[in-house]
Amino acid sequence: MSSGEANGTEGAQGDRAPRALAVPGRPRAHTKGGEVSQVKKFVVHPDYRYADEEGSAHDLALVQLSSEVSKEPAPLASKTPAAGDTVRATGWGYTKATGNDPSQLPVKHREIDLPVLSPDTPKCASNETDGDAWGIREGDFCTDNPDGEAGTCGGDSGAPALTRAAGRWQLAGVTSRSVGDCASTPDIYPSVAEHSDWIREVTG
Repeated sequence: MSSGEANGTEGAQGDRAPRALAVPGRPRAHTKGGEVSQVKKFVVHPDYRYADEEGSAHDLALVQLSSEVSKEPAPLASKTPAAGDTVRATGWGYTKATGNDPSQLPVKHREIDLPVLSPDTPKCASNETDGDAWGIREGDFCTDNPDGEAGTCGGDSGAPALTRAAGRWQLAGVTSRSVGDCASTPDIYPSVAEHSDWIREVTG
């Protein structure tokens, strides 16, 4: 995550699934805190389509752990964040858009508050470099970048995007991609509320 103080894990692509998952207990550094659990099952949304050169709608998956953990999960948001709302993006991703440079990975947990844009905002759909390859899709929402230099980045994929309701945080979406360069173009997230039927179907 670039700029701000931004928690998360790298999302799987295709059918590659992790064998173990770190479950944050609000860790402040990646070397301590939290819990580790084995992964029992990994379910990718059936309409997700992996491609090297473009983003896909429905870019989310569910992970079933092999054992219980002590932390309660955040409740799922019942509605998609609207234009003007604030989303707190979290992650362990790169702090600068310099490629996969390990020196740019954070030591401490980072988070940043980002304003939600209307889904029909042109810069949520495309940019000059990549066109609409990485733009907003069905079931997504989009956030802006404060001062054009802050937002999610590589390594933040799959990390939670949170909103606050009734005094507590709730899971509104997961980080998917940027429309163009990270931190300088809008960020895209599949909405939990838009995928709630599928989530209930899988989890029972």
